[in-house]
Amino acid sequence: MPHLIQKKLRAIAVIYLDRRRSFCRLWDSMQQIFSLVRNQSISDRLGAGKAELFCREALARNVRLSRTRRRRAMRNEHEITFTTEVQWTEGRSGELRSNGLPTLEMAAPPEFHGRENTWTPEHLYVGSVASCFMLTSLALAEHAKLVLESFSVKAEGKLGNVEGRRQITEIVLTPTAVVSRIEDVGRAETLLVKAERSCFIAASIKSRVVVLPRVYHRRLPAYPCPVVSPASAPAA
Repeated sequence: MPHLIQKKLRAIAVIYLDRRRSFCRLWDSMQQIFSLVRNQSISDRLGAGKAELFCREALARNVRLSRTRRRRAMRNEHEITFTTEVQWTEGRSGELRSNGLPTLEMAAPPEFHGRENTWTPEHLYVGSVASCFMLTSLALAEHAKLVLESFSVKAEGKLGNVEGRRQITEIVLTPTAVVSRIEDVGRAETLLVKAERSCFIAASIKSRVVVLPRVYHRRLPAYPCPVVSPASAPAA
């Protein structure tokens, strides 16, 4: 008999989680189990009232377990792995590689006995936040049907000393957007603020990210003047 009860409970949990049955059908199924329990050995040991409570608690545990399993399955289903490799070349420099991508020469900054005019881990770190922010902004603009004439993001990372350890404490992003319609200036500013919250690289780090958006209409005078391509510039 407990096996029959467990089978019924699992059936109800599936109904509840998938939302494929109406609430009345769910309640009817629950009442069937309650009636079954009242007349069986569990009811004899616990009494009718406690038997109902036992059934409700068992259902709740089953539902919670099913939710946990579904969340884990969804998390594993959406996991994406990015693989890189760094090969030492000489001194404090090396090459950053990944299958199918161009090799990137990198080194320590000159301040740490590295080379000049070479990408550093600090540049790559700050650049990853800026590039993720830009791509997130473009995706949000496309979804909102916001037409951009030009868009750029300047990023500045501040390397400091916190409790005896060096770390990049803050990254200041200055996105500059030029919109084609004057009524989109306010929308663009709101979109850029939202992009910082939606950027998963910014969400994955402990450095403080500050966004200072600058939005212009292509016909508004601005200093410094935003770059507008000749094809999109207004006719004289």
